[in-house]
Amino acid sequence: MNTLSSPRAAAAVVLLFGYNGLVIGAYAASIPTLQARFQLAPWQMSIFFVVMGLAGIASMQLSGRLADRLGARRICLAILPILVVAIIGIGLAPTLPLLFVAGILLGIGNGGIDVAMNAIGVQVEQNRPKPIMSFFHGMWSVGNFVGAGLLVLIAMLLAHNGET
Repeated sequence: MNTLSSPRAAAAVVLLFGYNGLVIGAYAASIPTLQARFQLAPWQMSIFFVVMGLAGIASMQLSGRLADRLGARRICLAILPILVVAIIGIGLAPTLPLLFVAGILLGIGNGGIDVAMNAIGVQVEQNRPKPIMSFFHGMWSVGNFVGAGLLVLIAMLLAHNGET
């Protein structure tokens, strides 16, 4: 059996989509807290979003080319740690410049993994008897919901313990 047609390959792609969704959901749920913690004006938030978006666009261009050369799997595996560092960095950033660095890393990680995981998803789908890409994207949404929900739950627990 072709490894790309295996249930294991599909499960791996589901995990990639779910993980990316989880990180983005946690980040999105943290925006109001970040705004309050750093006392960011709306224009500063806009700059933060634009800088992160530009990092994502650049990363999409680079990771697409690298995925074609080196393989999308390798690119995904290389980017996973960047997303970990980025989301932890956003949560723990003690200063505004470090928040921006973490945001840039999140843009790089999200843009890069987006292109690479979709490329793997296409490869897996082409080797299966039925379409599965919409399921992969649905798992991104589930991850997004879980990430946001976990962050809200953690915030409620910390608030209940008087730590916020």
